[in-house]
Amino acid sequence: MNVFVSKMSGKLDGFRAVNTSPLSNEFCLKMEKQEDTVCAHCYSLRQMRTYRPNMIPPLTRNGELLSSRPLEPGEIPEFQPGEAVRFNAHGELINVQHLENLIAIAAHNPESTFTLWTKRYNMVATRKDAIPDNFRMVYSHPAVDPARLYVPPGFDQVFAVYTPEFVKQQHVEINCTRRCAECMQCYTGRGGGTRCVRELLK
Repeated sequence: MNVFVSKMSGKLDGFRAVNTSPLSNEFCLKMEKQEDTVCAHCYSLRQMRTYRPNMIPPLTRNGELLSSRPLEPGEIPEFQPGEAVRFNAHGELINVQHLENLIAIAAHNPESTFTLWTKRYNMVATRKDAIPDNFRMVYSHPAVDPARLYVPPGFDQVFAVYTPEFVKQQHVEINCTRRCAECMQCYTGRGGGTRCVRELLK
């Protein structure tokens, strides 16, 4: 069984991604119930429950495959040299095996760049020394309107979401305003790009 690769649209138009379904991820479903988190506003869950139910089967299969065992060499997808690839445009890390398989995908495609968004920094900490140079790590801050941002060990960047009211009151600088392909600050490889990325809540 091969890993399904998504063609993204909207803000991520032009990117390909390796995604999983939040509907079958216990972490996602637990976080969705916490009103003070960005997960309570999850666009991915909203899409799958309304106008994009066709996404559910392939992303569910991805989650099962990536989290259950190491990928066989023939199951690892191929990407173009110079291509920037997104991990977790939908879904979240399920377990360490999931992370290990994403590392294997990046290692198999050394001339492509991969960026992972995750809130599960403790899981990443167990394997931070194994992350290849073409695998960028973004800590997706779980809280809405965090007053202080930090980049955890093993990560290159932190991404946070803010309400318009908080931005106005606290004079927060929003620096995520364009399509990703027009910006690329989150896809520059390890150690590069803007350390703190802030986006308005959608």
